[in-house]
Amino acid sequence: METVHDHFNLDFPHVISYETEVEIELSTLAGQLVSCRFPCRTYADYNANSVFLAAYMQDDAYVMDLAESFLQHAQEVAANRPRSVLSSGRAGDPLLLGNELQFTGRVFLYIDSELSEADIAALVAVGKKNGLTPIVRCRRYAAARTREEKPLAFISYDSGDRENVAKPLALRLAAFGCPVWFDEFSLKMGDSLRESIERGLRECEKCVLIISPHFLANTGWTKTEFNAIFMREVHERQHVILPVWVGVTDAQVYAYSPTLADRRAINWNRGLDEVVHEIRKVIGP
Repeated sequence: METVHDHFNLDFPHVISYETEVEIELSTLAGQLVSCRFPCRTYADYNANSVFLAAYMQDDAYVMDLAESFLQHAQEVAANRPRSVLSSGRAGDPLLLGNELQFTGRVFLYIDSELSEADIAALVAVGKKNGLTPIVRCRRYAAARTREEKPLAFISYDSGDRENVAKPLALRLAAFGCPVWFDEFSLKMGDSLRESIERGLRECEKCVLIISPHFLANTGWTKTEFNAIFMREVHERQHVILPVWVGVTDAQVYAYSPTLADRRAINWNRGLDEVVHEIRKVIGP
């Protein structure tokens, strides 16, 4: 399942952002001062002439007090944004300084905690009192977002490529509004692995196949997945597989499957952003 921290890191991929560390001192019931630090991002949208904020806070004894204090000072944080020159990237457009953009008052609070509806309502009230529009994204939000987003593509990979290839790819696609079937996000405790994978293979329009030395050497479950995907192509008479090559050669892929070697692929060495761009052109949006 995608976490609150995942969403904080990967939401709003099309907007320029600046990250700073915010430090807030809180007074405990015992009268002690506690210093709390957390990351805050200022998002600058040139085309909309606007700025908004996002902050990430982890679960601890002071998370509600911390969030309320931040909302009371968010206007100051937005006012201290960098003066860097911004441009939409189009020739002839005027240049703007970051501090010329208008703060919208929108503040996204990514709170890695199990907040209640009453907690969220209290934070929204504090925000409104300070001229803000807070949007609270807690653990329940992350769980609901994972459940509700219907996967557009199935990601098939060898476990050796999970952390460096499959997971970053799944997260970046999800951030662009392209949810995918990825076992870490799509399986819940007690689910049947075989049934869930077979359902994902049936229901997803496309399959992103990560072809690496790990994949080619795996004669077990990964090979079974590939055979199932290939049989679906034969049955439906359409191309389902979107190959991503990771450190493999034409000869290696041909030795594994001549049909697969003939399929147009995107090479991982072109970078994550380019791979995501190519996949999005096929599966949208």
